[in-house]
Amino acid sequence: VLMPLHGQITGSNDKATGIIRSADDGKTWGDFSLIAHGERNYWEAGIRRLPNGELLAMNRNEPGPWMWQCRSEDNGYAWSEPENSGMAGDVGELLVLQSGNIMCGYRSQAPGTSDTRASISRDNGHTWTDEIVLDPNGGDRGYTSSVQLPDGRILVLNYSTVDGLCQIRSRMLREEDFD
Repeated sequence: VLMPLHGQITGSNDKATGIIRSADDGKTWGDFSLIAHGERNYWEAGIRRLPNGELLAMNRNEPGPWMWQCRSEDNGYAWSEPENSGMAGDVGELLVLQSGNIMCGYRSQAPGTSDTRASISRDNGHTWTDEIVLDPNGGDRGYTSSVQLPDGRILVLNYSTVDGLCQIRSRMLREEDFD
């Protein structure tokens, strides 16, 4: 089991993401590996195993607006240098769809926006296209959680706080909605 985490690197002001491993279904944890660190402050990595066996990590960057992604071909022991995903957002959540394509849900950080969005990759996360608005409700928002149902529909949940009212919001969509 792999668990992403983030924090400050000891002895520096750098913020980084990493993973720890459990070989006993989460009873004990250890064996830490860095994912993203260096030039930027990285937070809140979402990780997912891709159909080709690689791990993909989508890292929040402070200050934004871009998410930076890293790849691992050895179960997360070594990671590629962070690359700009091209998505202006943060707290990216990755979902491998039944088709093998990948959906990333995120809180938009594009100038002038205040919504929750998703993009799709049809090439194992090398490019992200066809951005859609999942939830137009502004305020403090994001942190999607998504699942694809057996009939192909995708259920996405996120929170949104506007005028002191916190809501859990949902959207049902299909992969075709990205076209």
